[in-house]
Amino acid sequence: AGPAADPAYVSQINPYSGQSGTFPDRVLAQLTDGSTKVGNVSLTVNGQSSPAATVSKSGNVTTAEIDYPVSNLLPSGSTNTAALTWSDDASPPHNFTDTWTFTVRSYKTLDSSMSTPLSMVKTNEPGFALTVTEMDPSQVGDNGDSTANTVDENNALVAGLDFPWYGGNVADTNFGSLFAVPPAHDNVWYFTNAIDFNIVTSGGDFPLDSYMPGIPGVFGSSETTLFGTWFDGWVVFPKAGFYVTGVNSDDGFRLSEGIGITRQVLHVTGANGIDTDVAAVVSDTAYGNGGFGAVPPVTPISGAVTLLSTNTYTIGSAIDLTGKVAVIDQGLYGVSDADACYFAQTNGAIAAIIINKPGNGLPYRMNGTAAGTITIPCLCVNGDFGQRDFWVTNSSLVANIGADANPIINAADYGKGMSHQDAGIVVPAAGAYPMHLTYYQGGGGAGLEWTTVISGESANGIRSLINDSSDPNSLLAYREATVVARPALSIAPATGGKVVITYTGTLVSAGSLAGPWAPVAGATSPYTATISGNAMFFRAQQ
Repeated sequence: AGPAADPAYVSQINPYSGQSGTFPDRVLAQLTDGSTKVGNVSLTVNGQSSPAATVSKSGNVTTAEIDYPVSNLLPSGSTNTAALTWSDDASPPHNFTDTWTFTVRSYKTLDSSMSTPLSMVKTNEPGFALTVTEMDPSQVGDNGDSTANTVDENNALVAGLDFPWYGGNVADTNFGSLFAVPPAHDNVWYFTNAIDFNIVTSGGDFPLDSYMPGIPGVFGSSETTLFGTWFDGWVVFPKAGFYVTGVNSDDGFRLSEGIGITRQVLHVTGANGIDTDVAAVVSDTAYGNGGFGAVPPVTPISGAVTLLSTNTYTIGSAIDLTGKVAVIDQGLYGVSDADACYFAQTNGAIAAIIINKPGNGLPYRMNGTAAGTITIPCLCVNGDFGQRDFWVTNSSLVANIGADANPIINAADYGKGMSHQDAGIVVPAAGAYPMHLTYYQGGGGAGLEWTTVISGESANGIRSLINDSSDPNSLLAYREATVVARPALSIAPATGGKVVITYTGTLVSAGSLAGPWAPVAGATSPYTATISGNAMFFRAQQ
């Protein structure tokens, strides 16, 4: 190849992140050229060099495969720079460098302390515990009313917090409806099939595998709307590595690590033994919710309730709500929900709760624009069927507001048609991980598929359904597993050149990370160690 012949150019550079196994990234470079071979090929990522390439040639296409070991995971969502340098066999050789940037897809890292070894799953109990709750407002003459398309509202629905004001659960627990299998107990089914449902003409990527247990319901005319579900089980990840999991749903969902949820978003206490969860619809800006408030914190906030029940307040008027939870009677206040919440915030409230007008039906997701940015949690609660009286007639109420503490992996907190939403997850160690999936249906079409992408890019990759025993690539799930107690350790500074080590299990120490490790003689938790001399390392073990 001569200098004027443009002897080579890069026709494809494809950074590919493996979706299972170990963590290395692979860069495949295909070079189209007129030479008999390619000379040196090297890769750097963020200035770090890779091992030598494996080069092969077929016709005029040279392929160089480079396994790039990532000693530390590239941060989720980060932008990185790669440079591929190569030369041909001309005399003198032509040297080329192609530089590009790439963005790491967003991912979450599972908490391995929540997992259990593969040997501890109960393989005789496959699948998930599936809880199904359906509401039919026509039970109480409220035809046409509907639940909000949000996760927190449907967590409340599954937990039964909308009853008895809206009747009771109408999911078919006698014959399992079209699923034709009765529940194991109450409204809980032991579901052993793949997660693949086409409930109401929603379609999907896979043929219909199962009907949703309990749906259609038993009240009215075979209702297939206004239901919420919980799937709980231990999903087995046979190898550490990077996975892509996706939920194809109509309507929304939330996938989190853990069994069940740790709490409902709103809990209220007060005089005369009041100690109850309250169904609430959160208005925030996360996961497509479309609201205006702040996401409720994982560490709950609590405040005494101050009821605003007149329409004389306006933005800028003075009322001291410092440290309080403002509960605003929408039927009397006379301004938009957004402005009412902003008014509460500017007067010191730590959260705002809007009572929906009696007769207006179930609580809804509030939206709109306020006079300024809203930075406090904002919730809507039901005022119908006497629920407004709960706030108006009870004094000394305290509202406790907080999010489910289980880590969210993926979510769509709004009503939508059937569409994939994928999320990258890093599994730090092989094992069975507890998983909880909330799925809900508002109206119209309804369907659900939970998958992993086993090859290719998410948009057009090859997928396997979760818990498909007929597919060797499927990630299988089990209802029960024996949880192994794991040691814990924390270190805090103390006065006098000391540290205090708090731990469970046995405390061991070593002069280097490579060991040897030995138990600390006579140690009990908390253990005080003096900082002196060479480095010392500590860890806890069972």
